[in-house]
Amino acid sequence: MRSDLGLPLGDLQGFAMGKIAVASRRSLLRIFVLALCALPMHGQTANTGAIAGTVSDPSGALVAGAALVVKSQATHEERDLTTDAGGSFSVPFLAPGHYDLTVRATRFEPFTFNDVQVRITEVSRLKIQLTISGAKEHIEVSAKPSLLQTENATLGRVIDRNTVQELPLVNRNFTQILGLTAGTNTDIVDATQLGAGSQEIRANGARSGDNNFMLNGVDANSYSSNMSEVTPFGGAGIAIPAPDTIQEFKVQNSLYDAQYGRGGGANVNVETRSGTADFHGSVYYFGRNEALDANNFFANATGVPRGEFRRSQPGGTLGGPMPLSKKRTFFFVSYQATRDVNAASLSSSVRSLSLPPIPQVRTPASLGAVFGGQTGVFGGVAVAPNGSNINPVALNLLNAQNPDGAFLIPSPQTSGSGVNYTAALPGHYNEDQFNANFDVNLRKADNLSVKFFFSNSNQDVPFFGATVPGFPALRSFGNRNLSISETHPFSSQTINQFRFGFSRNAGQGVAGGTLTDQDVGINSPSGTQEGLPQIEVLGAFELGNSSNDRGKTASNNFYLSDVMFLSRGKHDFRVGAEIFRNQFNQLTDNTAGVLITLSFPDFLLGLPAGPAGAVGNGTSLSSIYASGVVAGIPHVGQRASAGHFFILDDWKATRTLTLNLGVRVEVNGQQSEVGGRQSNFFPKFYVAPPVGGFTSPATSGFVLPGNFSGNAPEGFPRENSTLLNHPIQSHPEPRIGFAWQPFSSKGLVLRGGYGIYANRISFGGNGVPLTFNPPFTLSAVFTGGANAPRACSIPFQICRQPPRSQIS
Repeated sequence: MRSDLGLPLGDLQGFAMGKIAVASRRSLLRIFVLALCALPMHGQTANTGAIAGTVSDPSGALVAGAALVVKSQATHEERDLTTDAGGSFSVPFLAPGHYDLTVRATRFEPFTFNDVQVRITEVSRLKIQLTISGAKEHIEVSAKPSLLQTENATLGRVIDRNTVQELPLVNRNFTQILGLTAGTNTDIVDATQLGAGSQEIRANGARSGDNNFMLNGVDANSYSSNMSEVTPFGGAGIAIPAPDTIQEFKVQNSLYDAQYGRGGGANVNVETRSGTADFHGSVYYFGRNEALDANNFFANATGVPRGEFRRSQPGGTLGGPMPLSKKRTFFFVSYQATRDVNAASLSSSVRSLSLPPIPQVRTPASLGAVFGGQTGVFGGVAVAPNGSNINPVALNLLNAQNPDGAFLIPSPQTSGSGVNYTAALPGHYNEDQFNANFDVNLRKADNLSVKFFFSNSNQDVPFFGATVPGFPALRSFGNRNLSISETHPFSSQTINQFRFGFSRNAGQGVAGGTLTDQDVGINSPSGTQEGLPQIEVLGAFELGNSSNDRGKTASNNFYLSDVMFLSRGKHDFRVGAEIFRNQFNQLTDNTAGVLITLSFPDFLLGLPAGPAGAVGNGTSLSSIYASGVVAGIPHVGQRASAGHFFILDDWKATRTLTLNLGVRVEVNGQQSEVGGRQSNFFPKFYVAPPVGGFTSPATSGFVLPGNFSGNAPEGFPRENSTLLNHPIQSHPEPRIGFAWQPFSSKGLVLRGGYGIYANRISFGGNGVPLTFNPPFTLSAVFTGGANAPRACSIPFQICRQPPRSQIS
């Protein structure tokens, strides 16, 4: 099941920040005052690293003006620079990989450092000691990767390509090893889970929604929930490139510098592979089946055979120089397919129930013979021995059949108490993903990179809301991620990196059940219920699709960033800004309703409260203990903009002490709905009722946004378009860190720091809930005595909201 949601990108008006295009003068003043006070990072970014170090003579004196050439082993790209007056050098914005560094200086022999490894967000520090010329030899040294990070206070770990590819990932999903970084934890991986199997990460006690994900240096978050995994109502998670596509990724779990923000949890930076000067490729296949799997305990007990479990993941990669490009343009492409048939997942494919002794013959007489004389939980009228008072709705449901001819409500598979029924139905998950990367050397050290990731997936979940077969959840998801970056050197000590990013995370959920309320005789208020309500018989079974099975979401996210690197003696500065424009469209169709009965006899009777007789069940409570319905405007479009600014510096204070000093300001614009279809409660508009009275109107205190263009119902004043009680706020976020080697030995590094980190709230956590307030959404739930008049045939209260034509 694939579907293009067709949800609009929405107007891009306000992309350049709208109300927050320019920070207030006061905020800017704070930035520069703090920057001048601090004046102290190396030029590494979310998807690049750096090489830094010093050049000295045999006596240890630093050599100024030494010429250095840094050459990529992958693309043969070169970058030239010289050491400064203090003999120091810094090479920023290097793609992850291995490099050779050659040093030449007057009166000294040439020196080459081979195989220097560069990792994203990290600095590889070298100490180069030249020899006096005359020996007529070229000295070459192979660099060994340092196990200690001596350049900054950031805590985290780089996971390289070999690790990602060689670890036995159950779903070949890199999020399943995010927890390898100290200070983080993830959920235990469920090897039988249907789907991509994405895991949430929690860093140092922060919530899983407090993280920031970046793919190829640009924003890759899912703004529906800030989560990495998909959500039931159609919310798509983040993009998950195949392990063979990933170059490396870094999890920064605390004390990251001022360039990184948006969340107070972990920063996850993923970089996909690039082409090289030589052609390289791979073809692979990963497979799994149920041949050696054990059967479920309850399936064995009820005579159900082992469920099918087969996963196939073929794919391939290809990279190299573009033809006729004189090895100035490089490409890398990859493809992976996933085909998963899974009847072993306890969360989506297997259900074990304790069913009442429902006979195979479902006539009133046969049912009465089994359940005659039994009453509901609260007593009252009993089921007649001949079944004459069994509710027609219950009888219709008991005789309804699935397309395979099996009863919708099954009979027990074994006799006796306890679990007597098990179903193991195969769910299906299919995904196709494609990655295309292009890197162009425009001029020496001037690079253009374009990287695009595409994935489509669909799955059917046999069990989600219902616990009996016949109500699958059908879902489809799509991810698009585009990253365009240009690195431009103004000089060897002043380099700029510009980025544009776009991501789209879209999904939809469709209820797979075909039975409707009219099919079984349930009368629902017109315009509110669609499909069969979710019906729960407490302790026995659940019917109907969950309201969360129906919905569509699409998040379109635009991202601009610019970072300037300046090397000035012992100070390596970075100054930059990020601009975000986010659009979130949601179509919610959770209007089927929910019914709850407390026992199977209550379900069979389905009578309202009242005296025993033709109508009542002989108690003060209905056989339908609770009923609920939601109705409202299904389609909303949330919009928000943000601007983040930072300045920071790595100050090599001494040979053994590096200070990381900076400040970040995040100006997060408030969320609004494009048509003003949301409301909020403002205490200043609330009118308290008299003692013993009721609030009138019931919506007293609720307000509509200023951009609402419909006909406002009576009693709803207008306020600002965001419906929040405070304006846009921004606060400086200082970041201070140090890395100190107290002894001459390289075996000990002390790191520490302090920082303020802010979370950017998702649309699902702020804007979307406002659309569920009156008058746009009506949520009516009645339980106990409030639901006393309800019966199986008319289970819902007649609750009306203003027609959509009046408020949309």
